[in-house]
Amino acid sequence: MPKWRPSKEKAAEYAAKIKELEYFLVDHPEIKSSTSRESFYFQIKGKSVRVSNHTIARSDSGCFDEFGNEIRSSYHQESYDIRITASPVRLPQIWADLNAGFELNKRGVKNEKTNI
Repeated sequence: MPKWRPSKEKAAEYAAKIKELEYFLVDHPEIKSSTSRESFYFQIKGKSVRVSNHTIARSDSGCFDEFGNEIRSSYHQESYDIRITASPVRLPQIWADLNAGFELNKRGVKNEKTNI
């Protein structure tokens, strides 16, 4: 079965969004990112936030081999008040929503009420 590939148009759109993300990160040096630029960490209104395209459980699944022996320690030593699993290109909108006081679900979508 052939591997799915985005069209040239979709690939160009995604590249433009990644470029926007890079500019956003330059403007917000308080946002820390992983080496792969898949996870982002910051504080908003006294709450620690993690936005990533994968869960902590998925990230830590590589800590152990098939026999349960620890290969490496967890990268996630601290707990996060807000954990959001979303594409990195959505980070600017998630940042804006959290700063505006919206409560977001685990996928970074606004809830009707606010609590931050």
